[in-house]
Order: sequence, then structure tokens, then C-alpha cells
Amino acid sequence: PVHLNTWEGLYFDHDPDYIMRMADEAAALGVERFIIDDGWFKGRNDDWAALGDWYLDEKKYPYGLTPVIDHVKSLGMEFGIWVEPEMISPDSDLYKEHPDWAIQIPGREITQSRAQYVLDLSRDEVVDEVYEKIADVLKSADISYVKWDMNRQLTTMGSGGLPADRQGELYHRYVL
Repeated sequence: PVHLNTWEGLYFDHDPDYIMRMADEAAALGVERFIIDDGWFKGRNDDWAALGDWYLDEKKYPYGLTPVIDHVKSLGMEFGIWVEPEMISPDSDLYKEHPDWAIQIPGREITQSRAQYVLDLSRDEVVDEVYEKIADVLKSADISYVKWDMNRQLTTMGSGGLPADRQGELYHRYVL
């Protein structure tokens, strides 16, 4: 399907009325899938904030996503949403609760890139938390497409805190 992604049209400035006007114009051009990109979740107003806090920003969407989704679907388009669930912002609520969930080389300062850290998806408790948050969003509305970005290298991932004889496992566990 031909899709429109809102990133360059909105960046972090989400306004449901404007988004619905974008959808009107997209449908008139023959767009088949309309995707809301980064900025829909709590506190995500710039690149420096809130990755990991995957719940809807009620200040930006006081009536939830449903009015926007219903409008998009009434125009004959599918609705999609952006996520980057393997990343975490240092100022996010999730990082404040679980700083040890960010991958780092033991004994070294954690490496930040693109104002974010990489979550250690080799750990079951991390995967479970991320899965639950994303699943809650996807179950909350009629979302038929997920745009999943991963814009960060893993070259400085380290060992994920594994003992020296098991450090090679991190990349394999991460992919699983």
C-alpha cells in the first residue's frame, strides 16, 4: 500500500485536528495507509525525551487515538503507528526505574548515541515490560500497521552484564 508517514509533516508537534486534515489530503492523493510517527507518547516533545514510556500522551491526544483512527479509516485508509521499543531515553520514567536495563559494558561509562541507550532485549524481564507496553497501545485502538524503527548501532553493546565466559551470547540473545 502507498503510505504517508507524518514525521516530516509533524515532527513532535502532534495536534489531532491537524493530523486529520493531513489525512484528508493524503486520502485525496490516493494514500492507502496513514502512519503517525514519533511524538505520540507521553513526554515525547523532542529527541531527548521519553523513549521507553510507551503510553499515549493525553495532553496531545485528550480524546485518545480513536477519533483520529476513526477519521483515517472513514477515508478508506489503514492506520499505523511508529515505535522504537528497543531504545530508551536517559530521562524516561522507564530508565529512572530500571537504569540497569540499558546495555552497557561493565565497568565503563554507558554509551549514549542519538540521545538514547539500547534496552537489553536479551533479558526476559525487559522483553516482557516492552511487550506489555506496546501490546497495550496496539490493543487500545484499531491499529493495523506498526512502523518499527531501529536507528542505533549495537557496536558498543558490551556483554549485557554476563560473566566473561558468556559475553558472546548477548548479540544472539538480543536477536532472539
